[in-house]
Amino acid sequence: MSRVYFYHGLSLGQYCAKNNINYSRILARIKDLKKINPDLSADEIVKKAIEDFQDPRCRFTYQGMSLRQYCLLHDYNFQRIYRQIKDLTDIDEINSKLAAYFADDPTKRIPRYKIEGLSLKKYCELKGYIYPTVKTYVTNFREANPHLQDNEIAKLAIEYYQQNHIAKEIWFYHGERLVDYCKRNNLSYASIFSYLDHMNIANPKDISDEDLNEAIKKYRIKIRKDAFKRLKNCQTEADYQEVISTLKIDNESIKLVKTYNYDTIRAIYFVWYFGKEKNGLITLDLKRINTVLKCVRRIDLFEINFLLGYYYSGIYDTRQLIYNKIFLSIRKIVSDLCKKYNIKFNSDYHLELKSEADLLAFEFIERTNSRYIGQIISYMNAYISNCLKRKILKDLQENDNISLNKKRYLDSKKEIIDDLSDSSSPIDRLYFSDEMFNVIKSLTLLEQKYISLRFQYLLDDDEIAEILNIPLEDVLILQSQALTKLKDNDQIKKLKLKK
Repeated sequence: MSRVYFYHGLSLGQYCAKNNINYSRILARIKDLKKINPDLSADEIVKKAIEDFQDPRCRFTYQGMSLRQYCLLHDYNFQRIYRQIKDLTDIDEINSKLAAYFADDPTKRIPRYKIEGLSLKKYCELKGYIYPTVKTYVTNFREANPHLQDNEIAKLAIEYYQQNHIAKEIWFYHGERLVDYCKRNNLSYASIFSYLDHMNIANPKDISDEDLNEAIKKYRIKIRKDAFKRLKNCQTEADYQEVISTLKIDNESIKLVKTYNYDTIRAIYFVWYFGKEKNGLITLDLKRINTVLKCVRRIDLFEINFLLGYYYSGIYDTRQLIYNKIFLSIRKIVSDLCKKYNIKFNSDYHLELKSEADLLAFEFIERTNSRYIGQIISYMNAYISNCLKRKILKDLQENDNISLNKKRYLDSKKEIIDDLSDSSSPIDRLYFSDEMFNVIKSLTLLEQKYISLRFQYLLDDDEIAEILNIPLEDVLILQSQALTKLKDNDQIKKLKLKK
């Protein structure tokens, strides 16, 4: 089984989360440093990987979070501020400059496009319009009419959106416009619209209960993931209350757990994993708390979701127990991939894949936050399988000794856009049928990277924004542009007809 790394008394995953460092990137650096420095111990490798980490988004901090996060949270122009301090090394000088910037608010981002006195984004939120779509129209009108003022461009984009979306609303649920249904139920219309749009529903004018429930489930999973990301960076009671409210956790239960000397974060995890849903809230009582604490002696009998609860709330390190329960599933993933790619069992490469899978299993434990066993297992299978698949495809390019039934692999690519070998490189003809290669090649390089990261590696929008180093709203625009091009591509339509 692969080594679990530690740094300053914490597991590497915990340390990275606590200090706002990209855990996957550190793991990749450790792997590279091992090859370059085979004589260094594991502890020295980890130390070097973290201390040499120079990502500018992590290097500068302000009020307990990365400078980039602070700027995004408070609507400051990160790039402009970063340029002013990127060459500074004295901590006092850096803090002094940052304090001066934020005190005087000279770098507050001013919305470029406004309509009716509101920023374009705020206007879209109030009206229930899909902002990324409107922003795409703004870009198109700007290119076609460079002589127009910004407010004129915004007005044209809104009018075009109204004519092509509002007047021709296609999504209805039980006779009600989807946008109105979302407003009544406090749901994000843009998110629900996006999920439904990707479900290939035959008749969008009559969405079924199953279709809408599936879209809402995906939306709520995304909301949950975002809440747990924010939890790691909470600074004030208001920050914690926002997370508690989003997760629909009972506040009184949190207070009850804290009487057992738990801090707020651990109390949230305690209630999240061990509580029960009642009247729309996750709650627990004293009897339940005492039962959880007394059952540690029989902890190996619990299901994975409860074992995660013991780990995240700091009661007991259950990672080895979780690994023991998912061991057979991990081995099946490796076995299935070896059969698919004709990798010999018990070969050196097969053993390397098993070792990599073990490492991914422990990384998965640090990433998941579902409280439902089905979701946990489903996510684990997808996460480990996709990571291993990416490794195999990359190694195929570098190592001719790994056998592969090329025809079978290429044939499997005629149905879906699957595996781009490397999200930082152009697409490779090897991994696609000729028809699909030509379709994807018609996209811009940035759109190709988005397709790979979103649909092969199953990354969410925040992770893609971080990898591509672009704002989140630009990722949403990129999504709209890429999928629109694919949807309208004549070759895609022909491939569908062949089915």
